[in-house]
Amino acid sequence: MKVAIIQPHPHPANLRRAKLFSDFLSEQNRVDIVNLFDTGQGKPSLRAAVRAIGALVKNRYDVFHFMGITWTPPQLLRLLTRHRGVIIYDAGNVEIGVARTLARSPVMIGIISGLETLFVGGADIVITRGVSFVDYFRTHYMHRLAPFYYVPDPVDFPALSRDSTAIDTHPLRVAYVSTFVMIDVAGERLPRGWELIDSIALQRRKNRVDVNVDFIGKGDGIEALRARAEEARVADLCTFSGFVPNEILWDRLRSATIGFMEDYDTLGYRYSVGSKVQEYMAVGLPVLTGRSPEKLHLLADQQLPEVLFDPPVLEEPEQIQAYIRAVAGALKYADQSRSALRQAGRRNGIRAKLLFDKPVLRTLLNQVYLEAGRIKAHSQS
Repeated sequence: MKVAIIQPHPHPANLRRAKLFSDFLSEQNRVDIVNLFDTGQGKPSLRAAVRAIGALVKNRYDVFHFMGITWTPPQLLRLLTRHRGVIIYDAGNVEIGVARTLARSPVMIGIISGLETLFVGGADIVITRGVSFVDYFRTHYMHRLAPFYYVPDPVDFPALSRDSTAIDTHPLRVAYVSTFVMIDVAGERLPRGWELIDSIALQRRKNRVDVNVDFIGKGDGIEALRARAEEARVADLCTFSGFVPNEILWDRLRSATIGFMEDYDTLGYRYSVGSKVQEYMAVGLPVLTGRSPEKLHLLADQQLPEVLFDPPVLEEPEQIQAYIRAVAGALKYADQSRSALRQAGRRNGIRAKLLFDKPVLRTLLNQVYLEAGRIKAHSQS
């Protein structure tokens, strides 16, 4: 078959996923990656999008594989191509939840909600990167009869193992990989990672635990995060590493004691893919995070409930303080339970290989494209 993998934006996770899928599919199909953005500047471009859509119409593809929502929904593409081609929607997130988390305007939230409805309802096949997405989509789009497939994000690590002796190092080393944007928390704009700053500040005031946090990544909220650390007098416990290449990232994670991912009781986090959790697992780290559905699925073998917290609502100051105490308490437990951490990390590493290793993803993707072939053949009969 002739396949177009359509990239709406240059998010690193999407680029990595598209490249891996292209490599897999090219063994038996002709595959083109079609970018709807300016590849030189790495930014959205109307000119690039129009040129790409023209190529999609002209080249008569058998499969259109969308890596996320775009301004060109399946219904429009069917009209432009005269109903030629199977359309796959590869849902990276519950987009409406992400829009609310980032405090987009009500108009933009409405537009994104409408586009998500068009893509989920209009595609022939929907791929979800999280098992919890399937429950969400089936609940909210009950009219949809087309199949759903779970294909998680790839973890392209050089080795799915780690030196377990790193867990015994002191002080407790927390790794936090993220894009440090500003998010809406209880009506206040805060940088991602704020809860770790507040939690280690609480621990320091009570002389409970010796801890260092490595904030790995960049984003427009990083300076606000630095300022919060300075104000809380814990800047000496924090390392702001910025963006690091993969080979350095893996070394940083292997030298950590535990990984952290924030979690809230909101639509965006409840159905978050948990890609950071996947990365921690892949190097055999235990993970401190919330008990939202996707994290519980990923960490099913961790067996360390003491480092999982109930995702907070965060509407009142009392709820914020309870959340900070929960994270601080999990850090204290982790510091005092290195043997349990080591065993949990080892189990996470084994599960990561079962879930994210390339042969597993190849098998899952093959199932999707077998279904696409059946749909294509049926449409021509």
